[in-house]
Amino acid sequence: MDIKQRHWNRKPCAVAEGHYKGGVKMGFFEPPNIDRMLMNNDVKGLIKALKHKDKSIRANAAKALADLYFHFKLKADEAAEPLIKAFEDNENEESWVSDSISMAFIRIKGWKEWERYLEMRKKRQKAKAKNS
Repeated sequence: MDIKQRHWNRKPCAVAEGHYKGGVKMGFFEPPNIDRMLMNNDVKGLIKALKHKDKSIRANAAKALADLYFHFKLKADEAAEPLIKAFEDNENEESWVSDSISMAFIRIKGWKEWERYLEMRKKRQKAKAKNS
């Protein structure tokens, strides 16, 4: 077998070509492509993007989750808990990040669920302050 033949029979390396995440091919060091995840209905990838270090990626991932739910009626519970966690993680960040996350939650679960969450949160904070 000559060199050309061996080259064509070789299988591509996943790291050299870029890795696959949720069915979406991404470069190894590239930031998540929110638009591509949205087009591919990649809920798991969007939930993972809520934890990204870049604020704009977190905010856009929350908006994309809300769009997926609104247009395709995905399961609300699948995205609601990660949005709550992302909201709590981003509370001390700039307000536009937590605002976009809270608006995504409201779009998915509704205003009453958001108010219920805020009331439970206040009770937890009061109990924590009382115990301290």
